[in-house]
Amino acid sequence: MSCFDKKWMSYISYPLFLCLVFTGLSIPSSAQNTWQFDQEDLIAYHKLLNLKIVDKDLLLQRDRNATRYLAHFRNSIELLISDNEQDLDDYEKRTDDILDYFKKDKGESPYVKFYTAEVLLQSAFIQLKLGHELSAGWELRRAYREIRRNIKQYPDFLPHYKTIGLLHIIIGSVPDKYNWLLSLLGMEGSVMEGLKELRMLASSEDIFKTEAQLLILLIQGYILPETDSSIQGLQQLFEADSDNLLTGYLYVSVLMKSQKNEIALQILDSLESLQKPSYIPFSLLTYLKAEALLQKGDYAESIKKYEEFIAIHQGENYLKDATYKTGLAYWLLDQPDIATTYFKDAGDIGMALTEVDKHANKQLESDPFVNRKIMSARLLTDGGYYQQAIKSLDNIRSSDIRDKKDEIELNYRKARIYHQTDQINAAIAFYKLTINSSEKNNWYFAPNAALQLGFIYLSEDNKYLAEKYFKKALSYKDHEYKNSIDNKAKSALSKLEDQ
Repeated sequence: MSCFDKKWMSYISYPLFLCLVFTGLSIPSSAQNTWQFDQEDLIAYHKLLNLKIVDKDLLLQRDRNATRYLAHFRNSIELLISDNEQDLDDYEKRTDDILDYFKKDKGESPYVKFYTAEVLLQSAFIQLKLGHELSAGWELRRAYREIRRNIKQYPDFLPHYKTIGLLHIIIGSVPDKYNWLLSLLGMEGSVMEGLKELRMLASSEDIFKTEAQLLILLIQGYILPETDSSIQGLQQLFEADSDNLLTGYLYVSVLMKSQKNEIALQILDSLESLQKPSYIPFSLLTYLKAEALLQKGDYAESIKKYEEFIAIHQGENYLKDATYKTGLAYWLLDQPDIATTYFKDAGDIGMALTEVDKHANKQLESDPFVNRKIMSARLLTDGGYYQQAIKSLDNIRSSDIRDKKDEIELNYRKARIYHQTDQINAAIAFYKLTINSSEKNNWYFAPNAALQLGFIYLSEDNKYLAEKYFKKALSYKDHEYKNSIDNKAKSALSKLEDQ
């Protein structure tokens, strides 16, 4: 079981991770028994999905099984957001209590194992976020077994296809070298299988339809190369309910991942007004605002937001990255002494479980004092400011190139800009130059160049070359973004096989 470790578990993207927990459950309001949501439960549930505060005592006072589930759901949301390890013992006790309670029920209802699997999933995500990979893997296995039993016993119960769909997506994201362990544990599945199950639910008239649609949009945005569809769908959901803090956060996350920084900044400004007493405090909005300002090149304002995040965040995740990037912003402002102080602090603060924290840790261990001009171009490209990024690259002279890594990264950054601006022939040339010059270095430039070439050839319906480069992307070992790049390459290869 030790192989359920940070090598793969910790790479689950945080926005998807949030959605996996937050799209937990909604039951038809017409139901009359205590396992199904009544009207008061539905009101509380929808508040929680908006990240609004629901009174814990009020939930605990209602002697209903569905309401007991909601109380646990509320605890999961709050701990997931706060990141506070000190609350874990109490959370684990509450989880054990509700699972024991459900286990004692002798009634015939598909909701018993459904609730049980959902509680186990929530517990797994909490354990994962707090760095307890072994416990998280065990909880996922238990959830898998419960929901499979439920499907066998109640094959026509549609809601459980949301749960098994999520599990199949998670299982399908495990690196190939751990497949033997999954087989040993009796767990199997793929991203495409999970999507199929979610789509079956999304195309029905079941009350889970919207939730399944939201999960599909996030898979499109974070695993599949279908970001335009993801953005369009999330935009529609957010515009239909602009007071929904969760939907807004997920929308911003996908926008920023898709180089649409200016739109993201506008949405973030509107979301800041939701940080009021009726909502659960959500420090990651401050972190995202800092990220967006850094990408725009507004380094002084980004420093203020990073420092605000560091001051208010209760957990350990994202602190290392935020501290490192505060130093990076000072470095880009040509204030090396202050930058050095923050780089030193970043090495001692927080954990390195998320991809961004791992990247910060690796940068701190190698050389935090990056090439300013290349880094400026990278940040501008990530934000979608392509003309400014090109100008930054054009100002680079041969004397600015310090070593082999700078040389390779310069070619890679040019490829990314050309790709994003639809100069495909130039992008192909620079992606191939990146790959050919990288040799055996474990930087992520070559693996992602191969992945992007696969997407280019896939869009041109050149299946032979697309497959070649997706497999090449998978062949690289031990680079910092291996899991996310491998997931995308494997999903693309799976789609090719289905064509």
